[in-house]
Amino acid sequence: IYTFLVEPGELDLGLVLERMSAGPARIFGLPLPRIEEGERANLVLLDLDATWRVTESGFRSKSANSWLVGQTLRGAIVKTIADGRVVLIRPIRAEDEPRAREFYDQLSGESRQQRFMKFVHAVSDKLIHFFTHVDYDRHMAFVCEAPVEGRPELVGEARYIANPDGRS
Repeated sequence: IYTFLVEPGELDLGLVLERMSAGPARIFGLPLPRIEEGERANLVLLDLDATWRVTESGFRSKSANSWLVGQTLRGAIVKTIADGRVVLIRPIRAEDEPRAREFYDQLSGESRQQRFMKFVHAVSDKLIHFFTHVDYDRHMAFVCEAPVEGRPELVGEARYIANPDGRS
């Protein structure tokens, strides 16, 4: 977004930041993000001058083709802070299966109902496997990892699954 829309002047950086922070908060009825002394921080620090080159070696997809291969992009996330904690947001990996189990097991019944659109008493091993063994193409997931009692713990996740037609 930054390299191809903000830098050339197609989109204003302030608008992009608002649409990626305050906009979703308003949609979901959450408190608007703010930075105030004594409050727990929720922010992402960006280095807009950082450059990096897209290479196939960085792909985790079964498909290693992209129109971005070879492109040099500008802007990089330096640090993400959520609820006052430094967190890491990264693609999910197969080896996350035990920690994903812990994450889903600690969710409240209401949270599981909202997540799965029906009441789910417990998440099956088959579903945990499906959630952690993504193809990084039509099925992608990111996890938010934070230190809890001295060890990294999954504290959030987001995913998309495209229909087989590849259009939705």
